[in-house]
Amino acid sequence: MDREIEKLDALGVTLLSLQDPDYPPLLAAIYDPPPFLYVKGDPQTANPYPVAVVGSRRASHYGKTVAERLSRELAEQGVTIVSGFARGIDTIAHQAALAAGENDLGARLRDRPNLSPRASVAL
Repeated sequence: MDREIEKLDALGVTLLSLQDPDYPPLLAAIYDPPPFLYVKGDPQTANPYPVAVVGSRRASHYGKTVAERLSRELAEQGVTIVSGFARGIDTIAHQAALAAGENDLGARLRDRPNLSPRASVAL
């Protein structure tokens, strides 16, 4: 377990349980919320009404353009962009939010915080 925690620390990832006070309250309120979240970002600074941006891993040019513009413009208004670090639209959403210099929160709902693709590690 200590080795896993060291890996998380090295990636800048925080493990939140459903009982953790930093667990997103809107997510906790859904039916059958995930018991754990792997989070990269500071959940304390997140806007109380974040917007999740997810989509195809093999997005069209139009999809990529809309995801980038929507994510950037929302982030510029202080809205936290949340996504899962997957290839495609998720990655574009994170890049746009970070380029806007605003808060960006990535959460993995799987049992391990493996980032896919490896290029997402830089986010």
